Amino acid sequence: MSKILLVEDDALLLDVMHNILEAEGFEIHPASNGKQALDLFVSLKPDLIVSDIMMPEMDGYELLELIRVMPNGVTVPFLFLSARTERSDVSRARVLGVDDYLFKPFEAQ
Repeated sequence: MSKILLVEDDALLLDVMHNILEAEGFEIHPASNGKQALDLFVSLKPDLIVSDIMMPEMDGYELLELIRVMPNGVTVPFLFLSARTERSDVSRARVLGVDDYLFKPFEAQ
């Protein structure tokens, strides 16, 4: 079973995404901010990270940067799921090493 580290500060949205992915057979490990996600990443070694960008304590950009400098963080697929739709946001994410960038709102499929 693939482990997904799911990072979202909106509790309702985190719960919805958790339920959608769990119903598809994934093992979900939720985090409500980047700092919590970084701590989980170290102990969990997930197969995929899906993260918001705008969060308290540590935003998604900083989380991505910190994970990408770790030896085991270079190859883990990292997806942003964000309401930030500006081209500059997507470009910054690409420069930092994000694998894909999805926009909110999203469809479960």
